[in-house]
Amino acid sequence: MTDKINQLKEYRKQIASLTEEEKRQRDLYLKKIANGEIYGPGTGFASIDKPWLKEYSDDAILSKIASQSLYEFYFNSCKEHLDDDAIVFFDKILTHRDILNNICKVEDILKLKGVKTGDVIALAPAAIPEAIYYIYAANKMGVKVSIIDPRSTSYIIYDDIIQTIPKPKLFVGVEPSKKNFMKIKKKSGIEDYIFINPLNSSPSNIIKGISNTVSFINGSSNYSKKNNHQSLIKKFSNAEYGLERYSLFASQNNDYDFILHTGGTTGKHKGVELNSNALNNTVYEHKFLMDDVVKRGATFVNPLPQFITYGFTSMHLGLCKGFKMVMLPVPTNKVFTDAIFKYKPEIAFGGPIHWEGFTNDKRINNADLSFLKVPVAGGEKISLKIKERINDIFEKSGCKTKLLDGYGLSETCGVFSVALDHNTIGSVGNPLVYNNVGIFDPETDEELKIGQDGEIRITGKSMMQKYHNNQSENNRVYDNSSETKWFKTGDSGSINSNGEIFMKGRYKRIFVCGVDKVYQEAMEELICTLPYVKKSVVVAIPDDILRNVPKVHIILNDEYKNPKFEKIVISDIEKLVSERMSKNVVPKYYSFDQKLLYTPNGKVDFKNIQEQDIIELQENTEKRVKVR
Repeated sequence: MTDKINQLKEYRKQIASLTEEEKRQRDLYLKKIANGEIYGPGTGFASIDKPWLKEYSDDAILSKIASQSLYEFYFNSCKEHLDDDAIVFFDKILTHRDILNNICKVEDILKLKGVKTGDVIALAPAAIPEAIYYIYAANKMGVKVSIIDPRSTSYIIYDDIIQTIPKPKLFVGVEPSKKNFMKIKKKSGIEDYIFINPLNSSPSNIIKGISNTVSFINGSSNYSKKNNHQSLIKKFSNAEYGLERYSLFASQNNDYDFILHTGGTTGKHKGVELNSNALNNTVYEHKFLMDDVVKRGATFVNPLPQFITYGFTSMHLGLCKGFKMVMLPVPTNKVFTDAIFKYKPEIAFGGPIHWEGFTNDKRINNADLSFLKVPVAGGEKISLKIKERINDIFEKSGCKTKLLDGYGLSETCGVFSVALDHNTIGSVGNPLVYNNVGIFDPETDEELKIGQDGEIRITGKSMMQKYHNNQSENNRVYDNSSETKWFKTGDSGSINSNGEIFMKGRYKRIFVCGVDKVYQEAMEELICTLPYVKKSVVVAIPDDILRNVPKVHIILNDEYKNPKFEKIVISDIEKLVSERMSKNVVPKYYSFDQKLLYTPNGKVDFKNIQEQDIIELQENTEKRVKVR
């Protein structure tokens, strides 16, 4: 066994020593083996054999893009299409020329504020055009951007600011961030700031209709003109810009360009350092998935804000691919569904919560959805039950594709793999072409063979640089036992012989009940196969005998919401879990809920749910059904 391990280590050293061109040629060879064109000795290890390469053309495998800034990549993609529609915002159409002009104006605003190349600014954006201008203007100047959730508490905003080194020169935020930033402005050490009220630059007829109902973007703007974006940009209303000015930009930074802060409900934020190359490569990789399906000019409904990595990447994707991007600053389920029926997009990105809301809308009955070509769910894993329901709706409504989902993290620019409609049900698809993946034993750091369960570890061109100012966390997540810099995802899963990734769950969502492991996501999926269960959440509850026992939160479909039916549900779950998992992990407690707790990003707040359950248990006030 030791000889085999040493042999594999030596083989990995040889691969690591290859030039980039030699690696691409090797990948072509591996593709032929995966396709069965030639016979080759496979090792049985996914990271070496790369069976997913058969999904890609030779051109995709051999392709590469030049090192360039985020702004330069966007400018090069649109300079021949300046008058094409690029953004729809409350029915206001912006062309690429409009966007580039506004980027130049914001560049002048930043210079007016004393911001220069090498500085850092803090930006609390929303899904609005102004956020795009500041992101690209800063990058155009060679200024780094620390991106903050505008809904954050003053404590979190302060924490995100002080962990950013060097200290941000300027704070730019949309209205919701104003109150909490001003609370900590003096303590933060940031002397200057700009706030944006999107209503001030929206069409007047639109303002009248929404100003009383959309609190997210309706602010008072009771600050001086020198700190008001709308007032500042008017200073440059007569400025004339053109290709000469558009083409003036700072060179690519070899370090990071952006910090996106992850978490917020589970503890201290981590700052994810992303550079332009990683983001550009992620966008470019989509070329090999989308170009045959949708072309430049396709309508793209995008409700995702730029303070989450999925939203940041999708913004860059929409602009660089030349799509007509519909921005939704208030991304509720209804707003998302309304936009789909109004704009009839070829492309629609959303989280599982958006698509679940879509399936509950009465308008989908007998609807024609044939216009949808690339519907995508991301941000968190979508349940198989919801996915199957959506796919059934798509099929009945003339949509020629299935709902696409995948796998990604902030650390991978929001996406790492994409499940296409021909992939195995339950997989999160194949890695994007510039990435590599392996399954490892989390205890020994040894790679496991195809088909075995372990920790998913990834590497590639779309990876973060590192966690910002957090060496202890960097030491924890990177496996430096080989020549390859593997990122430990903390997710458990496997890879099949086709190169498809299957997630079993997150290691942090695994607990031990007695001597048995409970994979919470797997149990949730199993429970949701019952026809009357709409959604389930499994949490760990302390137990004197078994250490932890499962508690299930259940939301029933409307027609089954009857207290008399709850005992039947419990009995069926007990039987199902006993048969499919183990009698030892049958849930001990149940809660029939009307709704669940969600994080600000629209994800189920597992930690908060569990904490409340434990408190209620300790106080012995929880209304529950005890099964055993």
